[in-house]
Amino acid sequence: MVQARPRVKNTYLTSYSRLGAATTAEMGAVVIDPAPILEGEPGGPMVLFGDTGVHYSARGAAKLAAFVYAKLFGGV
Repeated sequence: MVQARPRVKNTYLTSYSRLGAATTAEMGAVVIDPAPILEGEPGGPMVLFGDTGVHYSARGAAKLAAFVYAKLFGGV
């Protein structure tokens, strides 16, 4: 998974991970794009990230965990 607060610097910093995600998907690994969790978030997507802009806040981590679980196991 690769995700960061949508800023130019963060997009650059996570670009290597995005390339790695594409490569691993081609090799048959499960790759989950968490971008949908950012859409429609009350207060905007920034509330899901901590001060670094790359690491999730507690709220963002909980939402991410639920999303990943649903993708892997079909929901709760």
